[in-house]
Amino acid sequence: MVGGVKSDITKEQILQAVKESGGIFNNVHQLLGCSPRHAYTLRSRWPEVEEAVEQSRKDRHARLVNKAEHAIENKLDQGDLTAAIYTLRTQGRDRGWGQSEDRPTEPVNVTVMNYAKEKADEENKEDDGA
Repeated sequence: MVGGVKSDITKEQILQAVKESGGIFNNVHQLLGCSPRHAYTLRSRWPEVEEAVEQSRKDRHARLVNKAEHAIENKLDQGDLTAAIYTLRTQGRDRGWGQSEDRPTEPVNVTVMNYAKEKADEENKEDDGA
């Protein structure tokens, strides 16, 4: 019995459901075929389930961040200016890019836009000269 309710759901079954749900515990009860309340009762009974939920969330978070980083890299490879600005603001701070309390954001935008315009002008000159 779990919380006064007979349960044939094993710890292994709930751990497998947690893994399949990617740490989204609201989906676990559907995978187990029980009520949400019963799933939460089982979760509180076994500390390993709570640990599995947290680990699944961390794993899912890491996968999503990796996917987003890959998407940004693809956009950078395509010359996407928005991706370039985002990357410089978030990853280029050690080189003087980004926002700070001491420096307004406009110079970053102007500098990036000027750089992009210069690159485009160079490419146009090369195309005209070919």
